[in-house]
Amino acid sequence: MGKILAKLRELQGTTGKFPFQNLPDVCKLKIFSYLGLIDKGFAAQVCYEWNQWLRSPSLWTDIDLTKLPLHSKRLRFHRCSSECYEEYRVRISKFLRYLSGIRPLILRVSFAYDIADYKEGWFDLIELLFTAVRFGELEAANLNWKATSIKPLWSDSFKWSVEEPQGTEYIERRRQRLFAKFFEMFVCAAPKLKKLIMPFDWSTRSITSLITLGNIETLTLEKYFAFQALDQVMLDAIFQSLRCLRQLIMEIWTPSGNGLIGYQIRSESLEFLDVSQCRGFCISRVCLENIRVFKASKRTWKGPLALKGDLSVSCLHQVLSEGAPRLEQLNDHILQPHWREHCYDELHVVLRSVCSCNIHR
Repeated sequence: MGKILAKLRELQGTTGKFPFQNLPDVCKLKIFSYLGLIDKGFAAQVCYEWNQWLRSPSLWTDIDLTKLPLHSKRLRFHRCSSECYEEYRVRISKFLRYLSGIRPLILRVSFAYDIADYKEGWFDLIELLFTAVRFGELEAANLNWKATSIKPLWSDSFKWSVEEPQGTEYIERRRQRLFAKFFEMFVCAAPKLKKLIMPFDWSTRSITSLITLGNIETLTLEKYFAFQALDQVMLDAIFQSLRCLRQLIMEIWTPSGNGLIGYQIRSESLEFLDVSQCRGFCISRVCLENIRVFKASKRTWKGPLALKGDLSVSCLHQVLSEGAPRLEQLNDHILQPHWREHCYDELHVVLRSVCSCNIHR
């Protein structure tokens, strides 16, 4: 590093400036590394030398496709047309093929594309990405496979699913089958993954793939189906296999009512658990030795024949008192040292907003 600084001072001279092309190679790469995906694309068009520098695999470790704009022109005022989205898909296709030629070692990746939209070919492009690029050292992934966030609502191609003769349910099942295939490929390509955010279908095939990610530390499983069937065995398989899991955010919409099912959560590693976005998900028992933060909400679904008095729900205060010895925070409330023995007024207010038992209802 001392030799590099001495060289920079020599190039700077008395004018206070030095030409970029005379910088050491390591400095050029460092400067290019601060550019985003869009700026790297523009920089690659400056000259042949810059184009070659930007083909360095080390510059493409973070791939966030959600930040690429719908239109490529840098205009202050832009009126999108139907051609913008078509051009966007072409640019994404070229970019992914460009990456497949460089073969960088990806550390972080994000995308938001509907893999069931076969007319637009997103599944084929994503499959190309995960087969042609190296993900052996991938650390974090945000995989939204159920919706194309960049897609304009006024786009003509937006209506494709409505025009399908099989209907919306067929599209959802098709998307689920494609996800199971993609997810199996993904977990094989990224065995060292530590952080994962994605919608989850809770199928046996998907759970089998998920539990192979033994290094996962932060996991966010968003809703895919409403009224999702959930078996206790599924939860047990996840917590028993993911022994490095520290933070879990889970969104499940499962039926509740007169036949309300109480789920048990057991984990030795979990420190943060958020089930506040769940619907009908009732916790009857926990065994969380290291949990520090627990977030929940009162979102039960009662069937048409279920009365309030018929619901038998475990008191969350009792559940946490018995199974969370190191709990420090419930939602945004910092627990007082004697919260297990005495349900003080402020805690009682919090419990009324998160617990569906007869006492706090």
